[in-house]
Amino acid sequence: MSFLPPAALPSFRFPPSAPGRRTGSEGRLTVNAGQTRAVGETKAIFGPLKQRTEDALAKLEEQIALAESAGTASDVQLTAAKEALKQGREAVAKEDNN
Repeated sequence: MSFLPPAALPSFRFPPSAPGRRTGSEGRLTVNAGQTRAVGETKAIFGPLKQRTEDALAKLEEQIALAESAGTASDVQLTAAKEALKQGREAVAKEDNN
């Protein structure tokens, strides 16, 4: 196996920037603006998601109360539902603290 000496390798130069193309710090600003937009879009999702979670927790709490009063659910089912309710409340509380 032979290797070519550096002088034998073809030289390559990057083409100059195309007109209107951003380079250097301008390019970084574009990335930061894109990141900022992405963060904003992501945060916009959390409001409705939190509301849906709170609605689901309220419904689960209601279902637990109905099952307890009617005696239609087993202890295992009630325990699992109460644990899910507890975890859901903790998740919402954690989000409120952030």
